[in-house]
This record gives sequence, structure tokens and C-alpha cells, in this order.
Amino acid sequence: MVLFIGMFALDAFHPGLTVWQEIKSFLVQLIPGYIVLATVLIGWKWDIAGCFLCLTLALVYDYWALHHPIWILAISAPVFVLSLLFFISWYLKKKEKEEIVS
Repeated sequence: MVLFIGMFALDAFHPGLTVWQEIKSFLVQLIPGYIVLATVLIGWKWDIAGCFLCLTLALVYDYWALHHPIWILAISAPVFVLSLLFFISWYLKKKEKEEIVS
């Protein structure tokens, strides 16, 4: 997902811009990828936090891209699925702990 979002940063390179302008634009356009990467890393450590962070990212993007449903399907839907997977992981770990205690 991070690589897919990062791919959109490649449109930062335009003829007529200096190398430094292109690099600056490229790094700025990578920020959404950095945010998703940070969210996934947090989710690996704390499943429920990853669930809520991914859900928040998906909903914020849905609101921002409301007039572009194809964008929502391509970008927000996989992040929502990731949120669901973090929730399932959290739930299964919780259930396993409860069985061990019982």
C-alpha cells in the first residue's frame, strides 16, 4: 500500500523545474505514504491502535475525496481492509488470552 501511494509522487518531476524543486515536490508528495507506513508500524506493535488509525485515515480520505469515488475505491478501500485485519488480529489475540486464563 505504501509503495502504491508512493508511486503517485513520481508526478513531481516536470520539465522546467530545477532539481531541488523536483526533490522538494517529490518528498512532499511522499508524506501520505509516510503516514500510512507509520500507521502500519504502530499497528504491528498495537493491533487495536492500528485498527483505529487505519480506519481514521480511510474516513478522512473518504471525506477529502468525496467527489472522486474511484479514488476512494483505489486508496481508501485497501486501508479500510487493513483496519479490519488489525481488528481481527486484536480480537483473536484477545480471545486466545482469555482461553489461556480460563
